[in-house]
Amino acid sequence: MDGAKFIPTWELHDTLRKARQTTGMDQKTFAEKIGVTAGSYAGWEAGRSKPRDPIALAKRVEMLTRIPATWILGIHDETPRPGGPNGGSEGEVRPERLELPTF
Repeated sequence: MDGAKFIPTWELHDTLRKARQTTGMDQKTFAEKIGVTAGSYAGWEAGRSKPRDPIALAKRVEMLTRIPATWILGIHDETPRPGGPNGGSEGEVRPERLELPTF
């Protein structure tokens, strides 16, 4: 290695496995909880196949595990910044509160 930083990328099957492992459930139980067959889920987690709707799957996993769907899909922000929702992001400006006009 030449000393350059290397950040490995995680694919959907990796994040699904990690999310399931945080629950302590086996594949069959986890699959039942998110409403899919154990065979389909095992294939996704092994990387042999992909779900038809990965976004819907990630949202179901998020509801079960509280792990953000964006992380499961691999589209999370690597460097959240303070001040905005969920840590915020650079350049994001939000009013502290919204006042309704009075008449």
